[in-house]
Amino acid sequence: MISGTLDVSATALGSNALTSNRLALSLGTTMQTNLTMRQFKFPSDNLLVWIFGHVLPEAYVGVLWRETAGLTLRWFRDVFCSDEIQLARSSGANAYDLMTEAAAKIPPGSDGLMILPHLHGTQLPESSPDFRGIFYGISSTHEKAHFIRATLEGVGYTLRENIEIFAELGWQCDEIWPTGGGAKSCLWNQINADITGYPQHLVRCHEAASLGAAILASLGVGLYKDAYEACNQMVHPAGIVQPNLKNRKVYDDGYHLYKKLYQSTKDLFAGVHS
Repeated sequence: MISGTLDVSATALGSNALTSNRLALSLGTTMQTNLTMRQFKFPSDNLLVWIFGHVLPEAYVGVLWRETAGLTLRWFRDVFCSDEIQLARSSGANAYDLMTEAAAKIPPGSDGLMILPHLHGTQLPESSPDFRGIFYGISSTHEKAHFIRATLEGVGYTLRENIEIFAELGWQCDEIWPTGGGAKSCLWNQINADITGYPQHLVRCHEAASLGAAILASLGVGLYKDAYEACNQMVHPAGIVQPNLKNRKVYDDGYHLYKKLYQSTKDLFAGVHS
């Protein structure tokens, strides 16, 4: 008999993030950040993190989840990018690629434009289900590409916040292993590296949970002696995106503004969407 597992544990396998210093980032419609842990203490006054049993013996996986990651970019595409959608249909290109090509021409920090990408509310850094998305700092000099880049950066700030929440709970990482549709974007990988300051270890297969299930099957039929050997054989590296230190200050400043903006506006939404 071959056992299955939760998607978060399968994602850790499929991204080869099996050590405590590797953060498994699943960047799709939503965003999951997963850490493998050998020891943990349940947070006494903080229930934001989910903790599950791991497929590894005597290990656990801690999970922080964001409701709107790629969903925010998809919303912007569907509402504001009809030209890119039409061009993609006629040329065989990908609308997201056309959008990010334009966004790559905008400088880091999007010339002061920022988004809080919480279109459906947020559970982090606290439960704010009535919160909604905000574009901040709009001026007449901003073009569509600014909004696209600001959306990518806004999700990057939520990633950095997740990492800081883990650190506050005593769980540190120094590498990010991204998978999911968002990990296909060279620009988004670079933005996430620059915002967090951590290298992005890319893998060839972006469907990490499915690959993780296949790794479990390989173990079940005895192809490999353990999960570490299986992952090293079945998860193929596809390069490393290093942080660009030149962008550190603009993203440090942007992140501090992101957190201040949330704190300054969260009470405005209280009860509005209940």
